[in-house]
Amino acid sequence: MREVCLEDYLSEQEQVEALRKWWGENGKSVIAGIVLGLAAIFGWRAWQDHLRVRAEAASDIYQELLTALGNPEAQKEANERAEELINDYPSMRYAVFAGLAQARMAVAADDYPKAAEHLRKALESNDDAKLQPLIRLRLSAVLTANGDHEAALKELEAKDPGTFAAAFDELRGDIQLALGDLKAARTFYQQALENARAEQSDTVVLEMKLESLGGAGQE
Repeated sequence: MREVCLEDYLSEQEQVEALRKWWGENGKSVIAGIVLGLAAIFGWRAWQDHLRVRAEAASDIYQELLTALGNPEAQKEANERAEELINDYPSMRYAVFAGLAQARMAVAADDYPKAAEHLRKALESNDDAKLQPLIRLRLSAVLTANGDHEAALKELEAKDPGTFAAAFDELRGDIQLALGDLKAARTFYQQALENARAEQSDTVVLEMKLESLGGAGQE
């Protein structure tokens, strides 16, 4: 075994003293760094837990909304649940779905201006590009039902229809038919039929509309 000599002992003592001096100068910073690091870790976990709890709560409220929505006697409760989602969870997708539910209830009550208001709010708050065309399509349909054909057409021309190309063209055809432009209606119905066939969607109604205008719906 190696003997410990005086030089080694002094060297170790010097190292200890140097360490003590360094700790005295930097110890607080080291401890603070550790504490802050732990705080960041636990803070992030707490934030994630908070988001999870909020998401679960919003999901529960949305389920209550759907249940009430299916009950004609519970429309007031459905509207209350929708308002709760919109006001308390505005950044979540559930808030957009709540707006769509409110629009549906307004249409059922023949209140088309109110339905359009709900749909416009849903458009403004929605950040899902895939959902945007569906909301715009519903808004255009509501405007059409309310007799505001020009505004309805404007909504359909505003953005890419995505996977709703056939539905967009069909509604354009309906609007042109309501405006008395049979040629334009036939053109849009034909475009809608072609898109529907490409999407392998049901084409029976479109074919009937074309036939009623003297178009060639059947192949």
